[in-house]
Amino acid sequence: MDFPQVLTTPLLTIVGAAASPGFAGSLGVKRALEQAKHQRAFDRRLEWYEKAVRASMKFRQLAEEVAIAIKNDDLTTLERMISTRLQVTRSLQRTLTESLVFADKRTYIELKRVLKESQRRIGETTQDLARSEDVHIAYEYIATLMDRLSFDLATSIRKQLDLDEITIEEFEE
Repeated sequence: MDFPQVLTTPLLTIVGAAASPGFAGSLGVKRALEQAKHQRAFDRRLEWYEKAVRASMKFRQLAEEVAIAIKNDDLTTLERMISTRLQVTRSLQRTLTESLVFADKRTYIELKRVLKESQRRIGETTQDLARSEDVHIAYEYIATLMDRLSFDLATSIRKQLDLDEITIEEFEE
Protein backbone atom coordinates (compact mmCIF):
# COMPACT_ATOMS: atom_id res chain seq x y z
CA MET A 1 0.00 0.00 0.00
CA ASP A 2 1.46 3.33 -0.90
CA PHE A 3 1.38 6.47 1.18
CA PRO A 4 -1.32 8.47 -0.77
CA GLN A 5 -3.69 5.51 -0.64
CA VAL A 6 -3.14 5.18 3.11
CA LEU A 7 -4.15 8.82 3.56
CA THR A 8 -7.13 8.83 1.16
CA THR A 9 -8.84 5.62 2.36
CA PRO A 10 -9.67 6.90 5.88
CA LEU A 11 -10.57 10.30 4.43
CA LEU A 12 -12.99 8.75 1.94
CA THR A 13 -14.46 6.57 4.69
CA ILE A 14 -15.06 9.62 6.91
CA VAL A 15 -16.56 11.68 4.05
CA GLY A 16 -18.75 8.76 2.95
CA ALA A 17 -19.96 8.14 6.49
CA ALA A 18 -20.75 11.81 6.94
CA ALA A 19 -22.61 12.10 3.61
CA SER A 20 -24.69 8.92 3.94
CA PRO A 21 -27.07 10.14 6.68
CA GLY A 22 -27.59 13.43 4.84
CA PHE A 23 -28.34 11.65 1.57
CA ALA A 24 -30.66 9.12 3.22
CA GLY A 25 -32.34 11.90 5.16
CA SER A 26 -33.00 13.94 2.03
CA LEU A 27 -34.47 10.87 0.33
CA GLY A 28 -36.71 10.29 3.35
CA VAL A 29 -37.89 13.89 3.37
CA LYS A 30 -38.57 13.78 -0.36
CA ARG A 31 -40.57 10.57 0.00
CA ALA A 32 -42.56 11.98 2.92
CA LEU A 33 -43.41 15.12 0.92
CA GLU A 34 -44.59 13.01 -2.03
CA GLN A 35 -46.76 10.88 0.26
CA ALA A 36 -48.26 14.00 1.86
CA LYS A 37 -49.02 15.43 -1.58
CA HIS A 38 -50.76 12.22 -2.67
CA GLN A 39 -52.70 12.08 0.59
CA ARG A 40 -53.92 15.69 0.18
CA ALA A 41 -55.00 14.93 -3.40
CA PHE A 42 -56.85 11.82 -2.26
CA ASP A 43 -58.53 13.72 0.59
CA ARG A 44 -59.74 16.40 -1.83
CA ARG A 45 -61.00 13.74 -4.24
CA LEU A 46 -62.82 11.95 -1.42
CA GLU A 47 -64.38 15.24 -0.31
CA TRP A 48 -65.58 15.85 -3.89
CA TYR A 49 -67.14 12.38 -4.12
CA GLU A 50 -68.99 12.97 -0.84
CA LYS A 51 -70.24 16.32 -2.11
CA ALA A 52 -71.26 14.83 -5.46
CA VAL A 53 -73.25 12.03 -3.85
CA ARG A 54 -75.05 14.51 -1.56
CA ALA A 55 -75.83 16.85 -4.49
CA SER A 56 -77.17 14.07 -6.70
CA MET A 57 -79.31 12.67 -3.86
CA LYS A 58 -80.75 16.14 -3.16
CA PHE A 59 -81.55 16.56 -6.84
CA ARG A 60 -83.16 13.09 -6.90
CA GLN A 61 -85.27 13.96 -3.87
CA LEU A 62 -86.36 17.23 -5.45
CA ALA A 63 -87.30 15.49 -8.71
CA GLU A 64 -89.39 12.95 -6.77
CA GLU A 65 -91.14 15.73 -4.82
CA VAL A 66 -91.91 17.61 -8.05
CA ALA A 67 -93.30 14.44 -9.63
CA ILE A 68 -95.57 13.84 -6.63
CA ALA A 69 -96.73 17.48 -6.56
CA ILE A 70 -97.54 17.34 -10.28
CA LYS A 71 -99.47 14.07 -9.87
CA ASN A 72 -101.45 15.63 -7.03
CA ASP A 73 -101.97 18.97 -8.85
CA ASP A 74 -100.40 20.68 -5.82
CA LEU A 75 -99.49 24.09 -7.24
CA THR A 76 -98.67 25.55 -3.81
CA THR A 77 -95.91 22.99 -3.28
CA LEU A 78 -94.61 23.49 -6.82
CA GLU A 79 -94.39 27.27 -6.34
CA ARG A 80 -92.57 26.79 -3.04
CA MET A 81 -90.10 24.43 -4.69
CA ILE A 82 -88.98 26.89 -7.38
CA SER A 83 -86.27 28.55 -5.25
CA THR A 84 -85.19 25.20 -3.82
CA ARG A 85 -84.92 23.76 -7.33
CA LEU A 86 -82.64 26.58 -8.40
CA GLN A 87 -80.28 26.10 -5.41
CA VAL A 88 -80.17 22.32 -5.78
CA THR A 89 -79.60 22.54 -9.53
CA ARG A 90 -76.75 25.04 -9.14
CA SER A 91 -75.12 22.89 -6.47
CA LEU A 92 -75.30 19.84 -8.74
CA GLN A 93 -73.94 21.80 -11.70
CA ARG A 94 -70.97 23.10 -9.66
CA THR A 95 -70.22 19.60 -8.47
CA LEU A 96 -70.42 18.17 -11.97
CA THR A 97 -68.14 20.91 -13.28
CA GLU A 98 -65.55 19.93 -10.65
CA SER A 99 -65.71 16.33 -11.84
CA LEU A 100 -63.20 17.19 -14.54
CA VAL A 101 -60.61 17.65 -11.78
CA PHE A 102 -61.61 15.06 -9.18
CA ALA A 103 -63.46 12.16 -10.81
CA ASP A 104 -61.81 9.17 -12.40
CA LYS A 105 -62.29 8.89 -16.17
CA ARG A 106 -65.14 6.35 -16.12
CA THR A 107 -67.09 8.38 -13.56
CA TYR A 108 -66.49 11.62 -15.47
CA ILE A 109 -67.85 10.10 -18.69
CA GLU A 110 -70.88 8.68 -16.86
CA LEU A 111 -71.57 12.06 -15.22
CA LYS A 112 -71.52 13.77 -18.60
CA ARG A 113 -73.91 11.16 -20.01
CA VAL A 114 -76.34 11.52 -17.12
CA LEU A 115 -76.23 15.32 -17.29
CA LYS A 116 -76.95 15.31 -21.04
CA GLU A 117 -79.80 12.84 -20.57
CA SER A 118 -81.28 14.95 -17.75
CA GLN A 119 -81.03 18.12 -19.81
CA ARG A 120 -82.66 16.36 -22.77
CA ARG A 121 -85.53 15.13 -20.57
CA ILE A 122 -86.03 18.54 -18.96
CA GLY A 123 -86.05 20.14 -22.42
CA GLU A 124 -88.67 17.68 -23.65
CA THR A 125 -90.73 18.29 -20.52
CA THR A 126 -90.59 22.04 -21.02
CA GLN A 127 -91.82 21.65 -24.62
CA ASP A 128 -94.61 19.27 -23.60
CA LEU A 129 -96.03 21.22 -20.65
CA ALA A 130 -99.42 21.18 -22.34
CA ARG A 131 -99.59 17.42 -21.68
CA SER A 132 -99.30 17.73 -17.92
CA GLU A 133 -100.10 14.05 -17.38
CA ASP A 134 -96.65 13.18 -18.80
CA VAL A 135 -94.62 15.77 -16.91
CA HIS A 136 -94.46 13.79 -13.66
CA ILE A 137 -93.09 10.80 -15.59
CA ALA A 138 -90.17 12.90 -16.81
CA TYR A 139 -89.35 13.97 -13.25
CA GLU A 140 -89.61 10.37 -12.03
CA TYR A 141 -87.15 9.40 -14.77
CA ILE A 142 -84.76 12.17 -13.71
CA ALA A 143 -85.02 10.94 -10.12
CA THR A 144 -84.07 7.45 -11.34
CA LEU A 145 -81.10 8.89 -13.26
CA MET A 146 -79.89 10.72 -10.14
CA ASP A 147 -80.30 7.58 -8.07
CA ARG A 148 -78.11 5.67 -10.53
CA LEU A 149 -75.61 8.53 -10.59
CA SER A 150 -75.34 8.38 -6.79
CA PHE A 151 -74.74 4.64 -6.99
CA ASP A 152 -72.02 5.06 -9.64
CA LEU A 153 -70.27 7.75 -7.59
CA ALA A 154 -70.42 5.64 -4.44
CA THR A 155 -69.14 2.57 -6.32
CA SER A 156 -66.19 4.49 -7.70
CA ILE A 157 -65.04 5.90 -4.37
CA ARG A 158 -65.67 2.61 -2.52
CA LYS A 159 -63.33 0.90 -4.99
CA GLN A 160 -60.66 3.57 -4.39
CA LEU A 161 -61.03 3.11 -0.62
CA ASP A 162 -60.79 -0.70 -0.95
CA LEU A 163 -64.24 -1.11 0.61
CA ASP A 164 -66.58 -4.01 -0.13
CA GLU A 165 -68.52 -3.66 -3.36
CA ILE A 166 -72.24 -2.91 -3.15
CA THR A 167 -74.40 -4.27 -5.95
CA ILE A 168 -77.16 -2.26 -7.60
CA GLU A 169 -79.68 -4.67 -6.08
CA GLU A 170 -78.35 -3.99 -2.57
CA PHE A 171 -78.41 -0.25 -3.25
CA GLU A 172 -82.03 -0.32 -4.44
CA GLU A 173 -83.34 -2.39 -1.49
